[in-house]
Amino acid sequence: KVVLMEQVFRGLTILNNHPYHK
Repeated sequence: KVVLMEQVFRGLTILNNHPYHK
């Protein structure tokens, strides 16, 4: 349960930090 949320949060962070997001 917690692992899934952690993975999703991590994915969102990576997308936000991705230079292509701009």
